[in-house]
Amino acid sequence: MLTTGQIDRLVEALRQQGAPVVDRLAPGLTHRRMDELTGPLDIRVPDEARIWWGHYNGAPLRPGDGPLVPALSPSRWWAPLEAVVALCLEVRESIDPDMWLKSWLPVTVGGYDLVIETEVEPGQPSPVHVIDFEGDDEDVGEDHIPTLPSMGTLVDTWTRAVAGDAVRFVPNLGYFTIDFDRADALAIPDGLL
Repeated sequence: MLTTGQIDRLVEALRQQGAPVVDRLAPGLTHRRMDELTGPLDIRVPDEARIWWGHYNGAPLRPGDGPLVPALSPSRWWAPLEAVVALCLEVRESIDPDMWLKSWLPVTVGGYDLVIETEVEPGQPSPVHVIDFEGDDEDVGEDHIPTLPSMGTLVDTWTRAVAGDAVRFVPNLGYFTIDFDRADALAIPDGLL
C-alpha cells in the first residue's frame, strides 16, 4: 500500500535534481472533494489514489508553462485529479470500450497508458497497468495483467529511477531525460517513465 512517506521520498529525489515540480505541488484533496471530482466517472476512488491525491493534488499548470514544467519524467505530468478525470472522460468517449475499462483511472497525464484499477476492496492496493494500444489485443481490456501490484510499488519505482539517475532533470535545459541503459540496470519496467 502506498504511504505518504513513499511520496515524500519521491519528492525529495526530485528536489535533489532541481526538478521544478516539487515547488509546484498543490495541497492535497479531502476525500469528499475527490468523490465530487470523480462523480462523473462513476467509480470509487481506491485507498491508494486517496493517499496520492490526498497528500498532494499534483502540480497545476500555469499560464506560460512549458509542457514539462510540472513533470515527474519526460512523459509524465504529475497532474491534479481534475485533469486526470478530464482525461479519463475524454478517453472513454474516444476509445472502444473494450480497450478501456470503466474501472481504470489514469495516474498521470501525458499518455493514457498508465492506469490504476479502481475496483479493489477498501484497504487493498490498486494494481497498475501499462496499456499498449499498439500491441496485441491481449495487452488491453480485461485480460491485461498488471505491470505492478500497487501504486506504492509504482512510486517506489519512480523514486528508484530518479535517485538512480535513470530519469534526470537537466536544469539548464529545463526538461527531463531518460537513460534507458540505467533504467534497464535498475530493472524499471517498460512504460513507467
